[in-house]
Amino acid sequence: MDDPVKTKDELICELTALRKRVDELEERNTRFREREEAFIDLFNATEELAFLQELNGTVVLANNCTAVFYGISREDIVGRSIYEFIFRDKIESARKRIQTVIDTQKTVRFEGTLGEKVFENSLYPVLDRSGNVCRVAVYVRDITERKRLEEAVRQ
Repeated sequence: MDDPVKTKDELICELTALRKRVDELEERNTRFREREEAFIDLFNATEELAFLQELNGTVVLANNCTAVFYGISREDIVGRSIYEFIFRDKIESARKRIQTVIDTQKTVRFEGTLGEKVFENSLYPVLDRSGNVCRVAVYVRDITERKRLEEAVRQ
């Protein structure tokens, strides 16, 4: 069966509707980009290292502090394993802590040192719609000064 031939008015009406839909989609895309920029601003406002990783360690997203800490651009961190940036002697314990987050679906917090620096690490489970851990959000804060002050108060 042949398609019916549309009249000029029907084509104009259809074209007008399509243009309206394109305008709506462009407006939605603009709002999405504005929200994305606001999120990036929020994500980068912290002094903490912050990154999101897949369960296997692949970095999905990293903030500016993370990039500065590891001496590499944010774009170059994304897609690489976080274990490439961790000292070899700390990789196994890092993997175990990630596994604990996966198994318990609870936040894991711990302190670690790197040279003279002391860091507070927080590993947060990110759940999928089924309630399973699908990623881990990592936040690392330099608490060296706080530890020095606590020690000075104790003495």
